[in-house]
Amino acid sequence: MKKNVFYIPDGTISIGSSEYANRNDLVEVYVPDSVREIGTSAFANCKNLVKIRLPQGLTIIRKSMFSGCSSLKYINIPSSVQSIGEWAFRGCGELEDIELPKTEIQIAAEAFLSCPKLSTQ
Repeated sequence: MKKNVFYIPDGTISIGSSEYANRNDLVEVYVPDSVREIGTSAFANCKNLVKIRLPQGLTIIRKSMFSGCSSLKYINIPSSVQSIGEWAFRGCGELEDIELPKTEIQIAAEAFLSCPKLSTQ
């Protein structure tokens, strides 16, 4: 196991709303593919979160899921994701790169509000 990486236990099926919110000890998080659902604001305001690995099979990035994660720099959205909710990444000031799936995906109008480093290219 890598140092400074938080591993959500394999076999976990869902992560509740605000379950890991406001955790400043989280820097890098690995979410196993067994997770099918992640609740609203699950990782909100994790100020030191830089990287997260989301599970294949996740279909929705819910409202405010990563809102206020001001150190988050990169995220790879799994190909299974069909929609990104309102304010999902609001205030992720360091977010520079998002890898979106090549499939059709619904993105709420303010999903990336206050992400000044994010390019629209």
